[in-house]
Amino acid sequence: MHSFWLEPEQIYIRYLDSMNGKTPLLFIHGLGASSIADFGSILMDRAFDNYRCILIDLPGQGFSDKPQNFSYTLYSYSSVVERLIEHLKLASVTLVGHSLGGTVAIALLQKREDMVSHVILMEPNLDPGVGTGSKIIAAQTEDDFVSKGYFTYLSALQVIGNESTSASIYPGTFAVASSLAIHRSAIGLLAGTTPPQREILQAAKAKRTYIVGDQNINDVPLNELEELGFDVFIIPQAGHAMMHDNPEKFREILLQAIVEANS
Repeated sequence: MHSFWLEPEQIYIRYLDSMNGKTPLLFIHGLGASSIADFGSILMDRAFDNYRCILIDLPGQGFSDKPQNFSYTLYSYSSVVERLIEHLKLASVTLVGHSLGGTVAIALLQKREDMVSHVILMEPNLDPGVGTGSKIIAAQTEDDFVSKGYFTYLSALQVIGNESTSASIYPGTFAVASSLAIHRSAIGLLAGTTPPQREILQAAKAKRTYIVGDQNINDVPLNELEELGFDVFIIPQAGHAMMHDNPEKFREILLQAIVEANS
């Protein structure tokens, strides 16, 4: 694991870096999650040996520091990713963003499209005001969520985790995330970007891929995604946590999406 010091914030973010391969893939996790937990198996998959895989844990979550004075907005997160890319001297990066991470990738695409050659979005928020979990969290005041709501939400995740091995990952990562970061991130997700995410994607020149679990396919407007220039890939026997629901097929289809975008 590596640490990267953010001077203005006086915090460390932490990430894994495969250090091999010429094509950089940068993975960004979802709300209350961890790229290290969600995508760590990719580092052991020889099919990705030609790619430099970087797995970042955003501030407030995973193994990264959890400051009280960080805003935890989409743009503050995207700034962190931007600075890590600059620190590692990467170019033509493929961003792989799950849920919150996908929306952070869109915010970075808006600001620094010169850094990004390809965005792979896994069920992100494409519009402001969207997100069942975010709405539950954001409906509470920050103080109420930090003191009570966080623990209630964690308990609900633990119940779900007891019913499914793949879902059991999230109570673990959520339990080490900052409750403050979770609440402010939910507020930020509902606020969205300016202009809205779809407008950013419509104007972007980067390659675009959308990956969805087949259990959620009815919630995804495929015709709208095609109009936004997305190639769409479906993970069988998978829901929102597709990388845990069907990890082998997820890695296979992710690699297929990368290869096809560059063919």
